[in-house]
Amino acid sequence: KLPFHLLSSSPLEQRGHAALKATLAPSVEYFNTSNGAVKAGVDAVTEVPVLLSGMMPDRRLTLLAAPVASGNQVAVQWTFKATHPSGVKEQGPVTFRGASFFRVEQGRIVWIGDYYNHATLEGQLAR
Repeated sequence: KLPFHLLSSSPLEQRGHAALKATLAPSVEYFNTSNGAVKAGVDAVTEVPVLLSGMMPDRRLTLLAAPVASGNQVAVQWTFKATHPSGVKEQGPVTFRGASFFRVEQGRIVWIGDYYNHATLEGQLAR
C-alpha cells in the first residue's frame, strides 16, 4: 500500500515526512518535468513537498480517481491547488493537473515520474 495521502498532506507534518521517507527505497529515482532530469535518492523526492510546504502552506494535492495498478507499477492522476505565495506579485489561486507514475519493488518505491505542464505553473506564479 502506497502512502498517496502523505504526498497531499498540508501542511507537511514531520511524522508524514518520516512515513513518506520510509516508503522510498534509498536509491529511489525521481523524474519531475519541472527540472527535466532524473534525480536519485530519498532527498530528491522529499525536497519537493518540503519546498511547497514552505511556499504554499495551504496546498492540496487531490487524487482525481483511484490509483491504477498493474504488477509493480502504479499510476495516479491528481490536481494541485494552492494560494499564490504572499510577497510574490499578487496573491491568487494556483491550480494545475498532472499524473504520477510509481514503480515498487519489495514494498518500497524505486522510481517516481511526475508529469505536468510546468508552463501552466510558471504562468500562474508570474502573474
